[in-house]
Amino acid sequence: MTREAYRWLGIGFLVAALFVLGFKLFGNDATAGSKKEAAPETKTAAQTKEQADWKKKYEDLLAETETAKLEKEDKAEEETKKEASKKDDKKETDSADISIGSGEPASDVAKKLKESGMISDAEYFTEFLRNNGYEKFIRNGTYTIKKSMNLDDIAKTITGQQ
Repeated sequence: MTREAYRWLGIGFLVAALFVLGFKLFGNDATAGSKKEAAPETKTAAQTKEQADWKKKYEDLLAETETAKLEKEDKAEEETKKEASKKDDKKETDSADISIGSGEPASDVAKKLKESGMISDAEYFTEFLRNNGYEKFIRNGTYTIKKSMNLDDIAKTITGQQ
């Protein structure tokens, strides 16, 4: 487009804008203005009621969320206390009496040791017994195992080598 075409286009937009502005400001429809004023009041009242309903729903939801959050925190606190008491119980027991029945497999002995808190991994202890030749020599009886004993000492105790 040429420069002159852009000028006429700009003038056309200006005239259209002035025409729309004049129509808005000097429109002769007086009833349309009063209808426009009445409608917002009705709409505002409806909006206010709707907003109040949504506000109540929001507050209820917020209260439920806060209640659930507090309950969750209480449960977590109770679990922490239970775990702490379990740890305290385990700390108090520095030794345990382990009973081994006749023909009891090494894996069952390892589970008993783990349950009493004397070892941390039953499978590892079973492998330790198997790899070091202790597995076949486990004797039946009741043995006192101390927490301070290492795996080799425990194995020698339950095989009667100590």
